[in-house]
Amino acid sequence: RALTKLLDEELARPDCSDDAVTVLLRKAIFNAEEWRDLIKEATPGEGPGPQSVVLAHRRDYALLLCFWDHRAQKSFTASELSGGRSWTLVLEGELEERFYSAAAACEGSPAEPYKNGSSARAGAVLGQAAARRLLRVGTLKEESVSFMTGSEELQLICDSDVPCVSLHLFCPPLPSQGLPGSGKF
Repeated sequence: RALTKLLDEELARPDCSDDAVTVLLRKAIFNAEEWRDLIKEATPGEGPGPQSVVLAHRRDYALLLCFWDHRAQKSFTASELSGGRSWTLVLEGELEERFYSAAAACEGSPAEPYKNGSSARAGAVLGQAAARRLLRVGTLKEESVSFMTGSEELQLICDSDVPCVSLHLFCPPLPSQGLPGSGKF
């Protein structure tokens, strides 16, 4: 709760910088007993995604707490991030980050069938995966903070045998369909 108050103040400043928000997240002190209790309120992720809890949803930002099991993963496209900014802070465990160039739009109508019976939509998905390029891979360890702009695509993966807990800040907030409790994260 103290963090949301600090974020409200910092993000309302006309001279707010990405570095200031990063420092704020690095210096914040989190009570492990408090956030561990929040797993009871967590919404299951879609597919292999993490369980998550929305801690704050404001006009300017959304703050989420995520609980990652082994092999859990979540991808964010540049369009989901709306060209905005996002931060990831690992509270416990570690997360692998993979940054990709934004996928180029693919041609093909979703209703147009291929010879093997699959739809053009499946082909478009494969085409987008082939069109994007891996830019960098890194591992966020406990107490690490990562920042990115919405011009790239991001994939987060808990590839460790140890579960991970992370805090995510999105400015502006993700579209409502991307928030836990509204269908998927």
